[in-house]
Amino acid sequence: MKANVMDNLIKMVDLITELTTAHYSQEQLASFVDCPVYREAEEGRTVFLEDRPSCLREHCLCDSTFIVKTNKQGMLVAKGKPKRLEEALDCFIDAGEYLGFLYDYENLKVENHKLKKELKLMINETNEAVMVVNHKGKIQSASLPSCRIFQETESSMINKSICLWSEVLWDELEKVEYSGNIQVKIHDHDVHVIVQTVIEGGIKDRYVLYLQVKDRSQAPIHTNYSFSNIIGTSLAVERTKRLAERVAPSETTILLRGESGTGKEVFAQSIHAASRRSDQPFIAINCAAIPEALLESELFGYDSGAFTGANQKGKLGKFEVAKGGTIFLDEVGDMPLSLQAKLLRLLQERKFERVGGTMSIDVDVRIIAATHQDLDVLVQQGKFRQDLFFRLNVIQLVIPSLRDRIDDLPLLTESFLKEYSLRQGGRSKHFTEEAWLLLQQYDWPGNIRELKNVIAHATQIEVGDQLTVDSLPVALRKGYKNVVATPTHANEKERLLELLDQYGRHTAAKKQIASELNMSLPTLYRRLKKHGIK
Repeated sequence: MKANVMDNLIKMVDLITELTTAHYSQEQLASFVDCPVYREAEEGRTVFLEDRPSCLREHCLCDSTFIVKTNKQGMLVAKGKPKRLEEALDCFIDAGEYLGFLYDYENLKVENHKLKKELKLMINETNEAVMVVNHKGKIQSASLPSCRIFQETESSMINKSICLWSEVLWDELEKVEYSGNIQVKIHDHDVHVIVQTVIEGGIKDRYVLYLQVKDRSQAPIHTNYSFSNIIGTSLAVERTKRLAERVAPSETTILLRGESGTGKEVFAQSIHAASRRSDQPFIAINCAAIPEALLESELFGYDSGAFTGANQKGKLGKFEVAKGGTIFLDEVGDMPLSLQAKLLRLLQERKFERVGGTMSIDVDVRIIAATHQDLDVLVQQGKFRQDLFFRLNVIQLVIPSLRDRIDDLPLLTESFLKEYSLRQGGRSKHFTEEAWLLLQQYDWPGNIRELKNVIAHATQIEVGDQLTVDSLPVALRKGYKNVVATPTHANEKERLLELLDQYGRHTAAKKQIASELNMSLPTLYRRLKKHGIK
């Protein structure tokens, strides 16, 4: 068929000067819904029209016409003198269908490119050890946890052959038809790899890998962050950073308090990196992310036969995996009361028993706990043990929200823009003035994590160098009208004075002004202070 199509395409060269061809989109065809040509073509039939009386002359696309539909993207239309048009009919229908196929194919390629970019973004942001390897064995995407298993950075792995790290893994991958499980050894660790193949055009196009280190639900890691990685010069973050640096070398238990997304784990890793245990594992576990029935075995491990479905050899818990190092108990406020008692004993006696076991195991770890909740309130409500709270709260560090360190926004934004620019080939991008003002006025309920996601979203969506208001997520664009009301720094003071004159200067009035400007009350007070308005 393809040879016939190409022959007919060549024949059309002599006819093309006398015939007019065009591709009409769905939007352009909307005004021709009463045309019988349109109706028949819409139903999927190729139409040849010879001055049919039923055609509405004042609305019709053409005089003598034939139309080929291109997979609901629009129609390919030819019109011209009836005699020459009829000559061209056979070759044009064949060639038109082929051209329509090419048109649809290009659209599919664009859509496929968008999906691949979205997949890469999802993999980059996941907390799981996930990799994508193409049919030639080259690594296309790798999440940070998967890079940790290979003890490499993302940039050192992308577009490199998986064989550089494990020829056995690639040999086994090639044997997987649709899905499977592979056991390999990577850097002296036994790794279980769950494989799902992606089939395109009837052949294996790529492999999606989910990696798990056996007997350890997370690979033992040595921190990726230190105090030098904590970005910001605001008083709030500098105060917390200085205190953290002072207590890092000690063995004291630390409690980190702060809203979700403020960077509590970054501080925890930095403390570990500056401690005497820095050459030992740093193990993190989110107490809110694991079901209550499994949390005890994850923390303390279990002996063989502890419960139905348990590994016959038993399993090490996080406290054993972290031996000699640091364990980070994130969202400790969500730990059930039954486990709080066991954690309290571990803190007091430095001993614990596995689930289903009777032998006490000595533990040598430093504990750093974190929560976004007010533990004092939970203690009053009977949801958190007071004695455990006292044990954890030896040194308390409050991690400021982004609202309370908004002066750090330029530095944070610049750092994240550089990070995502490197991931996308080094092309630098920047926000327009209107987009930047919108970022400054936003309240950032998700803190630094939300800022990072917003920048990742904008750099992926925008193909050019400028990141505009339209590049930002919908949640931020809701405040766009208010940004337009105060577009420059020069007239911001004037705008604030106008609103104060309109609403007044008492607290209730300032709350109303903050709401109108789509900012928090503390942000409004900072703006007033910046402009010397009392």
